[in-house]
Amino acid sequence: MLQIKFPTCLFVLLQLCLIFPFCSSQQLQQIKRHSFRETCVDEHDKDLISCIVSAVDCSINIEKLFPPQTNNNFPSEAHDLRIEPFTKATPHKGVNEGNDSNDHQQHHQLHVDISWQIPPNNSTKALKGFLLEIDGENGRKHACFLLNVSKTVWNTENIAASPRLHFSTDSLFNFGQSYQVELFSLPERSAGLGASVHNQFKTPHHPSGSETNALNQQLISPNCTKVANQFASKWTAGFRHIYVHSAARILQVEFVGAPPQFCFEQYEVRLLDETGQELLYFGVVPVEEMQKSGSLIFGTYNFTNLEYDKNYIPSVIPVERAADGRCLCPVSGKPYDETAVCSCVAADWHSVRMTRPDVLKLCPGCPSQNDTLALLSPPVNYENSLRDQGSNSTLWILLLVFNCLFLLLIFLLIAAYLRCRIFGSAPYKNQFRRIRFIPTTNTQQQNHCLPQISKSSPPTSLAVCTNLALGTVSTSCNSSLAVPLISSESEESDEQQKRGEWTNLTLLIIYSHDCKLHEQAVLALAEFLRDRFGINVKLDRWETTQIDSNLTDWLSSSVISADKVLIINSEGAWERYLAKINSHSHWVLERNDRGLLDHLFLAHIDLALQHHSIVSTRFAYSKADKTLPLLQGRLQYILPDNISPLISALFGQNLRQDERLSSSSLSEYSQFVKLKECVKEMSEFIKQKPNWFALSHSKITTIVDEREEKGEEKGRKEEEKKEEKIKIEEETKIEEIQKCLRKKKYHLKHVKILLEKVVEVVQLNLIVEYLIGLGMKRKWLVLKL
Repeated sequence: MLQIKFPTCLFVLLQLCLIFPFCSSQQLQQIKRHSFRETCVDEHDKDLISCIVSAVDCSINIEKLFPPQTNNNFPSEAHDLRIEPFTKATPHKGVNEGNDSNDHQQHHQLHVDISWQIPPNNSTKALKGFLLEIDGENGRKHACFLLNVSKTVWNTENIAASPRLHFSTDSLFNFGQSYQVELFSLPERSAGLGASVHNQFKTPHHPSGSETNALNQQLISPNCTKVANQFASKWTAGFRHIYVHSAARILQVEFVGAPPQFCFEQYEVRLLDETGQELLYFGVVPVEEMQKSGSLIFGTYNFTNLEYDKNYIPSVIPVERAADGRCLCPVSGKPYDETAVCSCVAADWHSVRMTRPDVLKLCPGCPSQNDTLALLSPPVNYENSLRDQGSNSTLWILLLVFNCLFLLLIFLLIAAYLRCRIFGSAPYKNQFRRIRFIPTTNTQQQNHCLPQISKSSPPTSLAVCTNLALGTVSTSCNSSLAVPLISSESEESDEQQKRGEWTNLTLLIIYSHDCKLHEQAVLALAEFLRDRFGINVKLDRWETTQIDSNLTDWLSSSVISADKVLIINSEGAWERYLAKINSHSHWVLERNDRGLLDHLFLAHIDLALQHHSIVSTRFAYSKADKTLPLLQGRLQYILPDNISPLISALFGQNLRQDERLSSSSLSEYSQFVKLKECVKEMSEFIKQKPNWFALSHSKITTIVDEREEKGEEKGRKEEEKKEEKIKIEEETKIEEIQKCLRKKKYHLKHVKILLEKVVEVVQLNLIVEYLIGLGMKRKWLVLKL
């Protein structure tokens, strides 16, 4: 992080005092005491916007600096204001081993990053700057800062990009205090009546060295057996020393560990490339192997076998989970919530270069450069030594060549033996004899080449000839007919690439079925991506056949086959996902007029979040705080305003200069016009009915009552007992009939008794077959029965 040093800050202050007569000596001392970042633009947006930060008196007259516009055009408020406080370990400030509390006070500082987005609308053309006003506790005025963007030339490109601005400081805020931040867009309509955004936050507690105090404050549970410190996700490690041993190609890293109440068990040390994007090496350092100096614990790790003339960036991050799987870094939600997101913060260092060592500098008593050249001159018998070395090397080369030839000969013999073994049988010989080359014919010959099959000839009389060399199939007749086996898909793909289409990109869209207007907006977006850019879009309403055939396979295969997963955040997606977590799947939220595809979102979202490439977006009518918890740290593309950055993110390249994304081209394209109309119609519907979601959705219980289950189980047992009783009675009656039939003489009275038994048991066919087996004639039996 680049911070303003004292001379630079003083020079900026003197300039402000010359321009504004409101600067005082008290404000001068305040600027000296606080340090902040001079520029407020990210590296990837520095070509789009110019922003300079300077501290000003809170009673400054903004109207003199930025007079009101004559055309009554004023900028709107900033978007997506975020405040992220972090606790940074700073061991370079000194070591005090006598007092633990003072030691920790000196070794931690509070870093706060305040960021927001430029309003992505036409009112940004009138934007000249921002006034950041920070108030401490009890209404005490703390500080004010001016962020000047007046040198920026606003156009359609940088307005649509909506770049994010940052204000970072390491000394302005204190631990364990509440602050109110208000951001004004300049120029204002009048003093204090401009567009502004207000936010209130509380900084984390200081990492006190006393574990007893932390327990008394209910920050953690004893030994972190239940939950971890609620501020563990805001703690950032610091580097104690970084040594570059160029001669041994070793980079030695010493980092500072967290206080005991954070309960971290391991630290992961990483080494990134000079861009900070690629991970080259990493290692894990357990807390048991770390050293202790007073109340300060630090670990050491060595990266070996590094390359010369390359830049490396060391990084260290605590391992977020314990050995038994407990979360030690809860990010979102309450600190005692088991479903909270678990993630720690990494600490990066500036780039370190592994330079090639200078031999003369490593050897102080070595001769000068001329003497070195003289010492490097060849000896007198240099030619004889070279001749001896050349003869030895030639002998080794000959031996290596002979060995290679011998191995090649053995390989050829084995290949010939296997070929004779496999293809030497009669069936394979006959098969290869039937293969013959067939020349291609013209269209007229092909028309006369169809086989003539008569009624008397069998279907197998049609002979098929294959040409493996040319890849064709033909029927045997007077003139040969050749059909190519190689498809022309490659030629079609080349033509599509020449036209500027990307047909090989598969996009899966995950969304919640909130209402019909929201579904129409999603459908318009999918049709626009498919028709305008040739993307293979997978939408649930387009794949109902696969869903009906096998829902489980479709849920998994749709995520696996997708190159990108586009998740559309909305109020319904937020409420349904939150209900799933809080209710433990005991009940769900569903529409009153439920559709057939409403249940797919909850079944699909968990699989989609495991994909390696996720793009998060929302429509303009959806609120920013309705973003899913796991997607809040990603870029949010607001549609239809950010359609150009969204397309660039999908294809992984900058397409802002593409003709199809120009404002004139989009305004004439029917699908994009339909998308804007759907978004506008949904926005008007929300304005008319702000509580539309609560009116159109209700809770549905998914767990059956235990009493109902017991009643059903009791009924099933009673039915089984009845069936078993009937079966026993039937078997008893059949045994009586068989006893009656075992008599040698079959009188008519026996037959009558038998008929009575048969009518009761309803086993007439069984009795007839049994009597025939005993020798009775079928005709007499039929007559009597």
